[in-house]
Amino acid sequence: MTAAGSGASCGSTSSQCRAAAQADSRLLAYCGWAVTSCGTAAAIPFEGAFDLFPFVLAVLVALVSWLLVLHYNRRTTGARNDAKHLVCQMKQKGIDYDSILGTNVASEYSKGSEYDKQELTLFMIILIGSVLLPLLPVIFRAMSPGDLD
Repeated sequence: MTAAGSGASCGSTSSQCRAAAQADSRLLAYCGWAVTSCGTAAAIPFEGAFDLFPFVLAVLVALVSWLLVLHYNRRTTGARNDAKHLVCQMKQKGIDYDSILGTNVASEYSKGSEYDKQELTLFMIILIGSVLLPLLPVIFRAMSPGDLD
């Protein structure tokens, strides 16, 4: 049996299953909210006067998306802390999990919630971009040569 399609075996420990399922859920949330946020902003017509509704909708979707990302980051950080605890418990029982993996789990996960900083920064940029998309018609109209006369 695998945890949410991650390929991790669920027979070994429940913490591994939980961590794998959370990572898969977070990835799905990132993709789903990015598509929703960009799709909301992309549905804006490029003709007529600026409409506040699409901009407000894009801001709301981006805020909810960011809250969801922070929620999953907090849960994944908790799963990583559980993994560090599990490795420590295994070491006390004579199983050196770090040598099996060839890495120091405690050191790798010591960044805490900043572990995925690159992904979080990229997702924040995507969300900010999705909020700015409704402003494109205004920007293009302001830059059009006909308006400079």
